[in-house]
Amino acid sequence: MALPIDASNAWYIFTANTLQGIPAPLLDRLSIFQMDDYSFDDLMEIAERVIRDRNRTARRKLGFSKKAKRRLVYSCFGANTSVRPLKEAIDRVYASKAKLALSSDSSEPIRVGEDDIGEAVFHNVEFPDLAKDFIYSPGVISGISVMAGRGFILPVEARNVHSPLREVKVTGLVEQVMLESANIAYDLADSYAQRHMDMNLEAVTVNYTYSIQKRGDSASLATALAIISDLSGIAVPKTTAVTGAVSLTGNVLPVGGVLAKISGAALQGARKVIIPAANRKDIEDVPSSILPDVDIVFVSTFEEAVERTFPPHAHIRVNERQMA
Repeated sequence: MALPIDASNAWYIFTANTLQGIPAPLLDRLSIFQMDDYSFDDLMEIAERVIRDRNRTARRKLGFSKKAKRRLVYSCFGANTSVRPLKEAIDRVYASKAKLALSSDSSEPIRVGEDDIGEAVFHNVEFPDLAKDFIYSPGVISGISVMAGRGFILPVEARNVHSPLREVKVTGLVEQVMLESANIAYDLADSYAQRHMDMNLEAVTVNYTYSIQKRGDSASLATALAIISDLSGIAVPKTTAVTGAVSLTGNVLPVGGVLAKISGAALQGARKVIIPAANRKDIEDVPSSILPDVDIVFVSTFEEAVERTFPPHAHIRVNERQMA
């Protein structure tokens, strides 16, 4: 991406995907140039350029079909604000064809089809199966995570338990940011329960399933919804998947990897995907033929998310077994 910048008086040039974490005294001494994230078309052009470069030095060229290139970009779009995942995916495709290139004296390019992309990019990466592995009941929500550039369903479990302690206990392989976001989800759900269900939360246990390292705050919306689901006794269909961060005041905040999450959730049986309204821009530039055939629901507030997540005509009320 070209951006005219006068760097004639610059001593150092810094690059970063985010300004978060950069000390304020250092930021005060820098001139900040904000660059837009790559669009789908931008990544298509970059993919073409990377493939041309790889073919110049490859023992045998690869010929990517148009569908293969679109599937390649689709698998990486939104997974990272840099082009690194795309370059790594292209390298994996070339590596997967290395044996074929060495075993033949032909000078014709090796054809790469759409099916080859999934086989190369996601080789040896195992993803939990929503339909096969998990039984859904009140308190379980289909969250969505991203691994190796691909989205997949990651069920979030919540159980409200009687206790004099008002706290949330988190289990699963989670990092600090995710622990903090679970506490925000607890406080938000508690506030919602006070205003709409006339009760306070007591202790809540949240389990982020499967032995997969989890980081970030994109499961906090699903966490708060799972707490309300268990409290009300109303199950959410497993075909409804959720991603998004939340604030203490109930704002739904944007998250990364949205297209990869929508794609992966759809492949695992999701028919409705709830995402932050602030992420609408991430899929506006994506051709409609690329988007999976699912109902994409945009939400801005937690109240709106509750309304759009639970089955129609479900009345959120106190679960009688919680009152026993």
